[in-house]
Amino acid sequence: MVNYLEVFDNAQQLDLTSYLLLNAREPLYYVSLYGLANLPNVDGRLYIFMSTFFPYFLLGSAVLRLGVALHLERRAILSLLVFLLFFGQLFSLSAHLCRQFLASSLVMVFLVDYSISGRRRWGIGLLGVMMHYSALPLLLLCFVRPLRRFSSGVSVLFHAFVLLSFYALVSKVAPLLLGVPLIGIVFNRLANGEGAQLDALDLTALIFAASMLFMSLLDLIRGGAFVPRVKGWSVLLCIVVVSVAVVLASVQPSLSEIALRYFFYLYFLLGLALAFWMARWLLVRWGVYGLALFALPLFFYKVSHGRWAYAPIQSLLFDPAWSLWAYMKSAYI
Repeated sequence: MVNYLEVFDNAQQLDLTSYLLLNAREPLYYVSLYGLANLPNVDGRLYIFMSTFFPYFLLGSAVLRLGVALHLERRAILSLLVFLLFFGQLFSLSAHLCRQFLASSLVMVFLVDYSISGRRRWGIGLLGVMMHYSALPLLLLCFVRPLRRFSSGVSVLFHAFVLLSFYALVSKVAPLLLGVPLIGIVFNRLANGEGAQLDALDLTALIFAASMLFMSLLDLIRGGAFVPRVKGWSVLLCIVVVSVAVVLASVQPSLSEIALRYFFYLYFLLGLALAFWMARWLLVRWGVYGLALFALPLFFYKVSHGRWAYAPIQSLLFDPAWSLWAYMKSAYI
């Protein structure tokens, strides 16, 4: 968040051209930020509030709509929303990866609308992509359709194999595509292994990705007996492809940033997947009830003992939201 506050301060001090030269990637996000920063009587507090509130609102609205379409009980939907609201990993993303957090929420809205209505609202999806380019593969997966003569599970495995083979082919021809505008950055990383060298995903993260993969495949093999008008195939396809990509990318150190970026998408996809799995399996529903019950104490434990520094728990619980600005500014300075 401190880095984003510096970008916000730059927006108030520089002209638009100079500002965009410093922030050339995802220009729509930075143009929006520049416009917000230059409104009268606006400071970083409003930016922090909007960066947190709107993505959570979008994600919560998507999960709520999906739960209603699946005819989940009110307590089941409420439990899932409480769990997601106090899911510590999502909260960390909201504070440190603002662009991806917003893009992920927009993509979840796109996927839920597509699952329910069967229509692809590209305006919402492309808005997410313009906030963070990593969202593009999830949108493209919505073009993939099940194989008519095979089960859903076989279809997903086939498409995952084709996509990964395509990735391997693109990696080979990437040196020839370095000059392509915008996506040349991606090809540069594939060809030269350039990008941030981040810590490898730990065993817990890989187990989480493998569990998401297993549950999605199990769901697909069982045939997806959901409410007839709600189709979860594209959501489960995204989970399978992203999970496999995360595990494979985590093996190669030069792709550690890609592995981590797409691993974060699994946290958002978990909210949609749990709605589908709660509609199918009673055990999952009771599991979410338990997660909701322990969500608040686990959230505050993560805030107190996590790797990032947050305001003291008593301040988070009892102080007005705006008063936390003093703590943020002290950490910023």
